[in-house]
Amino acid sequence: MLFPENPEQQTVTERNLHQFSATAGSESYGLAYVDYPLDADWENVVNGERDSIVNGLGGSVVDEKRTSVEGYPGKFIRFVGQNTSGELTIYFVGRRLYVLHVFVPKGTQRP
Repeated sequence: MLFPENPEQQTVTERNLHQFSATAGSESYGLAYVDYPLDADWENVVNGERDSIVNGLGGSVVDEKRTSVEGYPGKFIRFVGQNTSGELTIYFVGRRLYVLHVFVPKGTQRP
């Protein structure tokens, strides 16, 4: 994944969570991935991650579409929050959940 700047990396070992993020002006770009049990239901995991992010920003979904990459299921989501709007792409590949985000100040044109 290409970032506009060198991304910062964080790792939370108890969940095998890896996060990479970078900012460019008022925009924030990120990629995170975390492992789930092999029997996890992809749609519940994806919806839970979507809700956690959007609700955490005091937002609501304005557009959501199913998508896939090389046959792996996911969703593309646009949302508007109290102070932030953005886009999420969330994929579940095997047992790993990938979350890509772009956040901008509310009212800023789509990045």
